[in-house]
Amino acid sequence: MTEDISASNPERHWQSQCHPAEGHHEKECRKLLELNETGKNKSFTTRILQLIHEVEISGGFGGAEVAANVKLQKQKSKPENQLKILETLNNVARRLGESVKHQYYILIDDLDRNWQNTEAQNAFIAALFSSLRTFNRPPNIKCVVAVREKIYRALPLQDRDKLHDSIIEVRWNADAVREMINARVTFKFNAPANEIWGKMFPSDAFQEIWKHSMGRPRKAIRLTTLLIEQAVHEAHLTAINEDLRAAICKFSDERLIDVTGELQYTYPSLERFLRRMTGWKKEFDYAELKKLLELVCLKIACAETNSETYKWILTYEPRPFEFAQLLVENGLLLFKPSRSAAAREYDSEQSFETTNDSWFAIHPMFGPALGLVGA
Repeated sequence: MTEDISASNPERHWQSQCHPAEGHHEKECRKLLELNETGKNKSFTTRILQLIHEVEISGGFGGAEVAANVKLQKQKSKPENQLKILETLNNVARRLGESVKHQYYILIDDLDRNWQNTEAQNAFIAALFSSLRTFNRPPNIKCVVAVREKIYRALPLQDRDKLHDSIIEVRWNADAVREMINARVTFKFNAPANEIWGKMFPSDAFQEIWKHSMGRPRKAIRLTTLLIEQAVHEAHLTAINEDLRAAICKFSDERLIDVTGELQYTYPSLERFLRRMTGWKKEFDYAELKKLLELVCLKIACAETNSETYKWILTYEPRPFEFAQLLVENGLLLFKPSRSAAAREYDSEQSFETTNDSWFAIHPMFGPALGLVGA
């Protein structure tokens, strides 16, 4: 008599559907993740600093192998030595495309990580684009960069018109995101695509995933993962509607923490301010937002516990219009010119002005985390 292990151990049931991990592939994947010693992803800035600290280059020229290992020590080096390093890097980069015998693709992503639209950050990224135009040598070496449109628009690029033919705009629709999730779930769990929605997941799960992820592929994948984790946690062999609701709440809370965390350096403890909107209606007028700003400033003035972490808000008390614009420009609120107007996300190409008649909506992605009325 055989025992149905999956029935007694739902976690093993979900795991048993997965392809077994192969040691070699797992190691390669970990390399691609570029984890630091604490197991967290390295930031864009950290990787730049590490690259400056130690640069290793190797390549072959005319049958002879050329290699250079350049280390920049902490002590100051002479200007002429720094110029020699740059000259070596430049020469190797220019000749490398002529030397390789196979096709190589260099994929660059995560340029939006910790991006704050500062002059220095934009200059770094613009320099990257400029360098890749020289380094790119199709068909042997082809560089592919994934960058958000609003970041690209902010870059101080020279001869921007010369890049038009090299740019491909990627737009995702519901069918494409659904197909991507289907492919991942099919690969991971060996499940036929026609059994994913309505059997593994509730029949309307994709519509909810699409809505709460705002149609963003990476966010949709994360929400799908949370749905599976919730089903395992609740010992369900298939995900049910309660799992979906719990996953949406957790996803919403994660996004609120992540987005405010990216702004932590400039606007510390902004999450605490937004948490004060818990239980609000999803749309509200300017007067309501101004009232909350005044209340928070009063609590800071009265030295409320931990209020020192966001004393910067006091500078906006006499400038409430600017504070409202700050929340909109950083994607925390949507803007409504009037009560009856449609709420819209911030677009740097479209100017907007906050007035006494303005209305706002908390970004739908944060609604479940804040328990908004009507979310």
